[in-house]
Amino acid sequence: MAAFSQESMGTHCRRCLWIFVTWVICGVSPGACEDSERKPSVKSNPRVLVDAYHAHSWIDTMPSMALNQYHLLHGPSRLIHAMRDAEWSCEAQLGPWTKEVLTNCEIIYINLVSADRPPFTVDEVLAIEDFVKLGGGLLLVTDHTNCYFHNHVLGSLAERLDLELTNELLCDRSPHTTGPGNGWVVLSSFCEHPITRGLERIAFQSGGCVDSRYGIIHSSNSSWGDWANIPTYGDSNSPGFYGDFQQQPIERKGPLAGVAAKDFGRGRIVVLGDQNCFGGVFLNYLDNRRLALQAFHWLAKRECDESLVVSNREKDRTLVWCLENSIGKESDFGNGSEIGLYHLYAWLGKMADVRATNREMMEAELLVISLKNDPVSPKTVALVERFLAKPSKAVLILDSPSANATSSEFAPLTRNFVQGKTEKEGQLQYTKWYNPVESNLVICNNATGWNNKQFPGPEVTMNATQHAMCNQLIRLLSELGVQQEIPRTKSWLEERDE
Repeated sequence: MAAFSQESMGTHCRRCLWIFVTWVICGVSPGACEDSERKPSVKSNPRVLVDAYHAHSWIDTMPSMALNQYHLLHGPSRLIHAMRDAEWSCEAQLGPWTKEVLTNCEIIYINLVSADRPPFTVDEVLAIEDFVKLGGGLLLVTDHTNCYFHNHVLGSLAERLDLELTNELLCDRSPHTTGPGNGWVVLSSFCEHPITRGLERIAFQSGGCVDSRYGIIHSSNSSWGDWANIPTYGDSNSPGFYGDFQQQPIERKGPLAGVAAKDFGRGRIVVLGDQNCFGGVFLNYLDNRRLALQAFHWLAKRECDESLVVSNREKDRTLVWCLENSIGKESDFGNGSEIGLYHLYAWLGKMADVRATNREMMEAELLVISLKNDPVSPKTVALVERFLAKPSKAVLILDSPSANATSSEFAPLTRNFVQGKTEKEGQLQYTKWYNPVESNLVICNNATGWNNKQFPGPEVTMNATQHAMCNQLIRLLSELGVQQEIPRTKSWLEERDE
């Protein structure tokens, strides 16, 4: 009996040794068995859970003409729709994080949290930590200067994940900003990483700094971390906190990290320093959408090639390309000052899939170009010519002088076009040209100029004058093939939002 027990024990030990060697050879740890049961197949579509318990994360309310509420406009709905169109599963998590909730989930998306929502419990922090350690992905969005006390809310979770939080506003100077202010910054310094592949410029709307140890996208040498001005008890008439937007000797000097990425156990973490970068208005500005798609794919351990980025467009919305200025020049469609066109860009984005970039987007149906008082460059004329050579395209030139003044500069291009008559409606005066492949060129003059004073801010209800002018422009855009937004039944979550 004793001999039999020893022999059985020896067999059992050999079995254990064989299992252990198999784990080592295959590079799998004992906990991976639990992980493989918890995680879906690599071939299945990734599943993302969006935190709507600790954060105000509305994921169904897309930008529309009737929507002026700031947090709905700048929430993650546009990005979530982009992921769903790519056949990813994206759902709102309306309760606490638990191990059971995270079963068969690949990515947790925690948008900017706020102190008016429930705090993270110890069990939640540990559940998220284990989830990432066992191979999950975490996209964590912070922001500037502890606004909404998000640093306080995230403190315990950040400590467990070895992440440092800052109370700074990332500021910079022209030409590393979208306008004359120093809070809307352009970042163009990228470390080599799958997330940064092919990026040229991304932009923040008053964002913050992230942990420099894991930074992959940085501001320029002229930037600084503007310290928060948080009054005692947080008493303030402002819904968030800011610094003074001026560089003080004691404040950190750039370059500073705006996006961080790190491995954590067998999982991955991305920290983004500005919720608006992935929000419903600025997601389509410069390379922000490309950054978002590549970040999600890296977190899910999926390949994100160029074709996936280019083909990612919004269903049932016209693709509009707003030609933004090149690197080193003052922007047009990202400039929120009086002379900029940010309000027009945001207004267009409520009805169409509008991308503001200097990258060529020949797949767009409409190209919008602002000339202001500058002469038309040969490069711009050549770009328009290539675009209009494709069938059923339209180009809208926003011209500040008279509609006839610019037409002569496009004369070489329009030789094979048929010129229509100049029309006037309200403030707008425009001339159309048509070519044999049914593409249109329209040079449009606004009597009061093209700038942010003519359009309401995206969160502002337009006045009567703006309403009349916008209706005139909508009719012109409809003639150029821009579809109007399609009403749809609202989900219960949208109804709760309102």
